[in-house]
Amino acid sequence: GDVYKRQVLDLDAPVSDVLPDVAFADQMTLRQNLNHTAGWDDYAWQPEVLCCLTDTWTGQALVDVVSDELLFEPGTEWAYSNTGYAVVGLAIEERVGRDYAIEVRERLLDPIGLTDSVLPTHEGLPGWMVRGYVGDTGSYVDVSDDMSATVPWTSGEIISTSADIDGTEQLIISLQSNLE
Repeated sequence: GDVYKRQVLDLDAPVSDVLPDVAFADQMTLRQNLNHTAGWDDYAWQPEVLCCLTDTWTGQALVDVVSDELLFEPGTEWAYSNTGYAVVGLAIEERVGRDYAIEVRERLLDPIGLTDSVLPTHEGLPGWMVRGYVGDTGSYVDVSDDMSATVPWTSGEIISTSADIDGTEQLIISLQSNLE
């Protein structure tokens, strides 16, 4: 992405270069956080988060939930973890000095024309968002507001229309064609 091209973040430097106060930051890189080899447990499945899904969480608070120990030494194994994305989000905010959602909007979504995609922690939930329901036949409960957008944060808070998703697919196909 643009932040990487401008060398704002070195994906292979220790996380401690940007975030010295994050636990284990001197042992892992941003690239390891992005490719799930940093060793983090996944904050999303921790009781401290699951009990409080409607609370407003900061990126640092999400990382802190699993900061007592790593699952494995960074770079030695793979385990999917939303925590790594939170670390990268914190690094982006620290380095550029503003909210991650603004960076994504201005440097990714707007330049490629994804005008119907939103980051709800910054822009709020869109009125056109499809509602989610659970339940048995005849008895459904709307659970759309049962989780704060701050819980997925950098690991998946973007909400898009099908047109924007299709546009993204077409852009990727076009870029791949140009590279061949």
